[in-house]
Amino acid sequence: MQKEYAAAGHATIASEQWLGRPAAELCDAAIIEGSILYRDQLGLLTELRNRLKANGRLVLFGENLLDDTRIEYSELANLSSLLQQAERLGYTLLHQQDFSQGAKASLELLSQILTADRTRLCRQLNWDSIRMDALLVTISHMAEEFECGRRCFRLLEFIRMVDTTDNYPHAVYEGINSVALSEIRPLFEASFGVDFDEELWIWKYPSDSDNSVVIREHAGGEVMSFYGGVPRQIEYFGEFAMAIQCCDIMVLPSRRRHYGRKSLFFKTAATFLEREVGNTVWHLLGFGFPNQKVMRYAMRLGLYGKTDEFVEVVFSEPFLSSSSIEGMFIDANLDNPEHRKSVDSLWQQMRIGFANGIIGLRDSGYMHHRYVQHPFARRGQFKCRFVLNNRNQIVALVVMKVHEDLCLLMDIVCPWDELRFSLELTARLTAASEAMSMKFWITRGWLERLTLDSCTVNSLGINIPCNNWNPGPSANKLAGAWWLTAGDMDFM
Repeated sequence: MQKEYAAAGHATIASEQWLGRPAAELCDAAIIEGSILYRDQLGLLTELRNRLKANGRLVLFGENLLDDTRIEYSELANLSSLLQQAERLGYTLLHQQDFSQGAKASLELLSQILTADRTRLCRQLNWDSIRMDALLVTISHMAEEFECGRRCFRLLEFIRMVDTTDNYPHAVYEGINSVALSEIRPLFEASFGVDFDEELWIWKYPSDSDNSVVIREHAGGEVMSFYGGVPRQIEYFGEFAMAIQCCDIMVLPSRRRHYGRKSLFFKTAATFLEREVGNTVWHLLGFGFPNQKVMRYAMRLGLYGKTDEFVEVVFSEPFLSSSSIEGMFIDANLDNPEHRKSVDSLWQQMRIGFANGIIGLRDSGYMHHRYVQHPFARRGQFKCRFVLNNRNQIVALVVMKVHEDLCLLMDIVCPWDELRFSLELTARLTAASEAMSMKFWITRGWLERLTLDSCTVNSLGINIPCNNWNPGPSANKLAGAWWLTAGDMDFM
């Protein structure tokens, strides 16, 4: 994509060098030759829309991911997502032509040339054999993907429509770093009816965060909607993976006139999921804590599936006084290297016990970020404690906060075999030290495995969703698998 051309009349053909230049006169046509990365497609389509005349033509000529049914990361833009985002931005697909077999043949020819002239090429390029081998492996992998239909090479021709039935024909899709806090504040407060906590927002979305989607009415216009994302390292059935927590999903009340797939909620959510969640992008899973109304709406639109629900477990007074205390609390200092080693040891034991489920990382680094650096921690809301048994052995790390006149167990790091004992001991110790009963928020699927006795279980009216828009692990696969507690909610 390093060439720049001119065509008959006023048509101009664009390259990467052209993008980002000051807009002079609008163009009749633009051509982008080369592979488009999934992280770049939204910005690219938006920039080109700004440079094209009404009914101008856009031609994209390059590689895309065609088959995303298996879990395997790819930097390529998914063809279906590309087409959906193009339509959302006011493009209509006129024509497409497949050149995948030609691309495969070209790769095979290139491999033959590199192999036959390997020694001379390595000398001229100052490459060692390891680098050349790596290139040949990459070429072979690409050719195999063309052969099996995972990768395609297509020419796509679009027209930038002016006459459209879309409710927001000039809407601009941006990232979080394009929005000032002064713009977020009114949207947040109008959406949730609570004061905007600037410190919490900055903790949640650091300056290098780029996982959220913002929609403005037009370039430089009012921020109408926001869909936030906070990455989270997880153990996915015993394997490392990345998930993203969907949060701060907001649409200005004055813009909630439209429903269905023309609504701002749908446009923002679908764009976020296409960009952030699925088998082939950086985050395999999405999760969050929507209320029942939002969950039902998102499920009707085909965006979410349901995997579980959040419940509240309250340890009753009879249970708390029915047995003697068998251990003690000691304060945990997550700045202390020795205490951090203990947390890491507990986490390594815990993760092994969750090999048949999904659990977010809970090592000392994460726990420090969540319960020391969080604004609520600096305001004194969290108590981090080690739980010791009657032999003075550390069996768990727990984090507590007072919530509605009870002690809410925010988080626990503990081996699975000790988990039930540790929860019951923590409840008894809490009653003795704080003169309060303890409650614990947990996903119902894991509650059923814990079989806690003498507890009251209340529904919280909070569902645990999964991505149902892009190809990814199904709701059936994920049903009851997520271990989530109150600490997994960013705002608690």
